[in-house]
Parts: sequence; C-alpha cells; structure tokens
Amino acid sequence: MPGCPTEAELLDAIEGRLSELDSRRINEHLQSCESCRDLIEGLAEEPVTGSDPLIGARLGEYVVEERIGQGGMGVVYRARQPLIGKQVAVKLLRGSLSKDPAAVQRLITEAQVVNAIGHRGIIDIFSFGELPDGRRYFLMEYLVGTPLNDYLRATGQLTPYQALQLLDDILGSLAAAHGAGILHRDLKPSNLFLVSQPDGTTFVKVLDFGLSRTMHERDDTTRQLLLGTPAYMAPELIRGEELGAWTDLYAVGVLAWQMLAGRKPFEDSSVRSMLKKQLDSPVPALSGMVKGIPAPLEAWVMSLLAKDWKKRPRSAADARQQVRRMLHALSTEKTVRADERELPTSAASVRGVDPAAAQRLPHPSVALPASGPSTEPDLPAQGVTPLANSAFTRDTLPELPRTLIGRLFARLRRKF
Repeated sequence: MPGCPTEAELLDAIEGRLSELDSRRINEHLQSCESCRDLIEGLAEEPVTGSDPLIGARLGEYVVEERIGQGGMGVVYRARQPLIGKQVAVKLLRGSLSKDPAAVQRLITEAQVVNAIGHRGIIDIFSFGELPDGRRYFLMEYLVGTPLNDYLRATGQLTPYQALQLLDDILGSLAAAHGAGILHRDLKPSNLFLVSQPDGTTFVKVLDFGLSRTMHERDDTTRQLLLGTPAYMAPELIRGEELGAWTDLYAVGVLAWQMLAGRKPFEDSSVRSMLKKQLDSPVPALSGMVKGIPAPLEAWVMSLLAKDWKKRPRSAADARQQVRRMLHALSTEKTVRADERELPTSAASVRGVDPAAAQRLPHPSVALPASGPSTEPDLPAQGVTPLANSAFTRDTLPELPRTLIGRLFARLRRKF
C-alpha cells in the first residue's frame, strides 16, 4: 500500500541504523498495515533454502516425512512410525528461539499443561526432545479436519444450534482445564480445531496452551505482561487485574458472538483502539445483527461479554449447563430443520476449503498452507505493560507496535 516502508528500510531498522524519528514512523505504520506486519514477521523467521535436512530424519521411533506449516515460534512437520504407520505432528522450535530461555519454557509449559489436564477435547502432546543442534521439539497427535477460523471464513455464520454444538465442546474442555487449575488465556478460532472422526462426526479440540498459566499464579513478570489476541481479550486482562475462569469465558463470549453474527463484536486495525473498545465500548446487541436469534441465547452471550467479570457465569461448567439447556430447547422446537442441527461431517464439506488439503491440515497454531495463517494480530509475549485503568492518555497508551518490532529485531540481531 502507498506509504509502506521498503524492505531495505525494515532491514535498516532491524540493524538499528534508523533515526528515532524514522523508527517511530515505521512503528506507527505497522500498527495499521497488516501486510507490513506479515513482512516483518517473515523477516524474523528463518529462511528455508534448498531441501529441508530434517525430512527423512529419525526422531525417536518416528521418521519425518513432510513439512506442513510454520509460524513465528516454530515449524510443524508430519512424521510416521514406519512399522505401524502411526502419524504424528512434530512442533519444532526455531533455532533462533531455542537459545531463548523464555521461548523454551513456553514450549515446555505447553506440553506440561495439556498432560496435566488430560482431556479428549485438548490436543495431546506425548513426547519432548532435543535435536543434536539444540533445537527443542515435541510430538503431538496429528489431527484430521479443519481449524475453526477456516471453517468460519468459509461458512460466514452458524445457526444457533450449530454454534451451541461447538460451544458445548469448547466449554467442556475449558471446564476440564479450569478444574486442573489452568487458564488458557488465548482462546480464538485459530486455536480451536474441528476434528473429523472416522464415523463422520465432528468435535472440537482446544490447542496452543503456550500462554496458559495456573489459576493461582502470582508471577510478577507474568502480571506485568499483556499476552493474547486483542479481539478476544477480557478487560481485566488488559488492565493487569486478577485473572480467573471468567477471563477465558469472556473469550468464549467473543467466539459465540462471532459464530452467530459472522464477524467479531469489535473490529479495528489499531491495536490501541481495539483495547479501548474492549474496556469501554458496549457490545452491540446480537438481535440487531441476527434475525430470529432466541432471546435466551442472546442474553447468555451478552452475560459472557460483561465488562465486570462478576456478572459473567461463575464457571465454564455453569456456562455449559446453560448451553445444554438451550440445545435441548432448540432440538424440541419444530422450527429447527434437520440441516441446521448438524455440522458438516468433514472438512471437505466446508465451502471454500480444498477437500484434498483438508485431510492433512496441521496444528492451527502455525500458518496453514491450505488457507493461510490467522489474521488476528497477537500481542508480543514480552515487554507490554497492561493498562492500570480504562483512561487512555498519551502517557498510558502502550507503544504496542514498537514492542513488536523490538522483539522481532532482537531475534534477528541474535542471528546476525
């Protein structure tokens, strides 16, 4: 787009060769330009040149067969046990990050957390290792189906019954996580996967616990950082206040609103404006967006999106009970057609998703070759101070793009 910095300017900024004024100009531009954010993320990733040396390598009893995706944190491969044919996904931390203790700990934490929960609706991570060159990896189940973000992009919006089906699964997994004392803190469509089963049914798996924390964690460093995706971020998370099950439930409310309306309740290209809306703007009424939405369903979604966490459901289990009551009520109404009751039985039946590619979609916490990565801008995992209150002034607004660049530039400086 006009006014975009050149790649040379971005590289100059990476090397610290720009003036403070030029650096600020690029920071401000990145806040509103998604293509430039993607470019700078790409510059921070390790380039792939020639053949991948890991293809054909053995990781324990598995042989790596294919590179199926990549993201800012790592690369994902498909591997197979040659004797019995079992397939697994391998999540490999990038070499530049393998020397970063915080990044390594995030990978370890994700593996520990999912095993502490041990629930069918949560991705299974079952092995952890290190390559001879020091890169860390873990093995996880290889999923067949489609990520929820691709599904919603293809379908636009869901019927109330279809949305409640998915929410029932999501809340069941969340209840298990919260019961184990774990908060997810980054629920969004790209971290939810619609798994196609051999019998034709579909269920949801919750992925990517890399930003999770325990309910009672009082880590000063963690509490000083703003982590997650702004469009799904609860007000108390933005302010740096006490977090709990209610924080994840706010994200569920955003997901529910998005499923029913076909878009998120708040949309803004500016991260600062998005955070301000989450803190202060009233959530638009669903009945003004969706014709014929049941009043109890709208009231339930709006309760999840209450700015005051005390007005949200007490727990994921309580929220799920309400979902099941609404499902039962809808299933007994003659107005619910048979084609509204069931989700498509496989990724291939989702409009806009390539059936061939859908059968081997990788873990959706990384970029997906079939339809591209999530466009939700994640906040950086380091150095962003939460807002002390909802008053936005020049002094209280965080320099979010500056922090993003700083993190990526620091990674590249370590490489060069």
